[in-house]
Amino acid sequence: MVKLNVTWTPSDNIAIALSGGIDSTVLYHLLTTRYRDTYRELYILHVNHGSREASIGEEQALRKMADSDGYVFLSTTLNLDKFSQRKGRDLRYAFFYDMLNEYDIDYCLTAHHKDDDFETIMFELLTGRHLKGIGIPSQFGKVLRPMMSVRLQEIEQYAHEHRLEYFEDHTNDTNDYTRNYIRHEVLPNIEQHDELHLESLTQFKEDYNEMTQYFKQEAESFLKDKPVSRKKFNACSHILKVYILNRWLNVGRAYSVEMIRLLQSDTSQFELPVGEQSFVCSYDDCYVISDRMFDEEMTIDDAGTYYFNGYKITVDGSPNLTVRTFQPGDRVAIPNVGTKKVNRLFIDKKISHEKRKTMPIIVDDTGTIVAVGNIYNIIELLSNFKIDLHVEELYYDA
Repeated sequence: MVKLNVTWTPSDNIAIALSGGIDSTVLYHLLTTRYRDTYRELYILHVNHGSREASIGEEQALRKMADSDGYVFLSTTLNLDKFSQRKGRDLRYAFFYDMLNEYDIDYCLTAHHKDDDFETIMFELLTGRHLKGIGIPSQFGKVLRPMMSVRLQEIEQYAHEHRLEYFEDHTNDTNDYTRNYIRHEVLPNIEQHDELHLESLTQFKEDYNEMTQYFKQEAESFLKDKPVSRKKFNACSHILKVYILNRWLNVGRAYSVEMIRLLQSDTSQFELPVGEQSFVCSYDDCYVISDRMFDEEMTIDDAGTYYFNGYKITVDGSPNLTVRTFQPGDRVAIPNVGTKKVNRLFIDKKISHEKRKTMPIIVDDTGTIVAVGNIYNIIELLSNFKIDLHVEELYYDA
């Protein structure tokens, strides 16, 4: 007997994702018979992927059935130019959530079962997609999966006993998709082997997801201190480093490994793209910056307080100064010594590449650099200047 895991209440409005296949047909039959008193209202959600000729007729038949049984039938057609399982899934769940919000539905029920979970565990393990956890959760937000403890064989037996009519998607009979190959070639061979047990995958899923949760918590704890210390990061275990980068930057395992390699190298500074942001490592500091507009130049011709790229510039006296960002070839005068390249000054003071783009270079009316941000101020060394110039870094938005 197929038993549902009922986690909704009799006062809840629920919806079923009904494809018309054997799984969702059995779930629909259960909800409209034995479990009819477990909810207030039932809605039918159907997604026509538009990838098969038979899908139009199937949708019409499901709509007719829902109307006959007195349930609201809500459907959408995807019509993808090039179908992919991932894109189809994303659009399908987007439709579900749109309908939940529009019709004040508390939960959407899908007909995933234990064999789907076995297949997913194997798929994620063998394709390296297990970093955030493994298997199909019994609940994800407002999506409930009440048949996760039910085997496919039980579903097939129930459909036979109740003489249920359902549609068969013959694209599932081929091995064109990796999941189909696992379903047809891998799982049956495991089940037939005396020493192998598919149920062990469920125990592995529970153990692994518990370990995953532990590493996620450790990663969150590590990321409380910003900027992130490169030295402390490199002292972590490899797997914790992977979780830290995934939790922080949402990058996959392959990119994480490359970032870890660079962080462990002798490269003192580097910058890597991460989506629309950049990951910056500058000596021991690691942080993320977003694309943003910076001030490039301004004029100071009156005493007062000015702001430039997060720096506060205070001037007393009668200034005639230009504030700009760094230019190749910039040099600063060092009394009784000569000149020094500003770029060399940046290196000596361990100024990150990102800060070098925004730090104010202050030039007098003769073209002489009199200050480089808050790290060098020639005016403090000269007695013949009739102005007082102070530069303070207010923030660096990293």
